[in-house]
Amino acid sequence: MISSNITEFPRRHAAVRSGRVSMLLASGVNVGASLRDVSAAGVFVETDHPLRLGEPVVLSHPLAGAIRAYVVRVGRDGAALSFPAGEDAATFALASLCAGMTTAVDSALNA
Repeated sequence: MISSNITEFPRRHAAVRSGRVSMLLASGVNVGASLRDVSAAGVFVETDHPLRLGEPVVLSHPLAGAIRAYVVRVGRDGAALSFPAGEDAATFALASLCAGMTTAVDSALNA
């Protein structure tokens, strides 16, 4: 039931900036990446590591876990990754967004 909702979920309503530092396993190399525009369909990662269109990667977040993805767009500052639709993608997106919100609250309280 959830999976069918995710497939139909319009991207323009779900993208949110997280900024949480993560790790990206690409071509057998672990590199740092910062999450941007997180949704249940995918994420844009800011990274200096060159990525190729169609390349399979594994994105690991310190609190949200890991998820397999594919590079669907490459930009100057990173790449857009697509997640396979399903509960794992929704769980990863929600957990990474919640972690980002917690970090923002902690930073505000400690300022």
